[in-house]
Amino acid sequence: AIVHNFFRIYLRIINSHFNKKMYYIDLFSGPGKYENGSDSTPMYILDAIQSYDNGELLNRIQCVFNEADTNLYKKLVDNVKSHEIYNKLSLKPIITNIDAAKVDLSCYLNNRSPVFSFVDPFGYKSTSAKQIWSLVQNIGSDCIFFFNANRIILDFSKPNKDSDFKEFLIPLFDIAR
Repeated sequence: AIVHNFFRIYLRIINSHFNKKMYYIDLFSGPGKYENGSDSTPMYILDAIQSYDNGELLNRIQCVFNEADTNLYKKLVDNVKSHEIYNKLSLKPIITNIDAAKVDLSCYLNNRSPVFSFVDPFGYKSTSAKQIWSLVQNIGSDCIFFFNANRIILDFSKPNKDSDFKEFLIPLFDIAR
């Protein structure tokens, strides 16, 4: 609900201030629908685009969904392609099946387009501070990043407690300065 509601408002604001291509990027998309059949974030994003349907936006927005788990990826592809808005989008969603850390964001960020991104990893694995920072560098870009502090707290008990999160957190704090 947080991502969906924020994205709906973001669309109105960005669409009124920018007349160029825009992206929605989700590095940990999941299947699009939960086991019980209820929608998850990718479907809510497509719903938001559909509810904003003004023709112009449908020619300028491109969704990038990534899911590393092959079984979830296959479900995601089916769910996205079966969404009512899919055939109305000029720029069909890009759906990838790779580790989030290996997603090449440069092709979406080089043209300085606004990017709305959602990053919801399990803890901080499979992503980096550099990758997160790159998602918000373009004017008009926003990122919702769910950061699970419990995963970091669990790592404190490891013998080398700095090894897992040091390479993520230290650069993030350096970038923020």
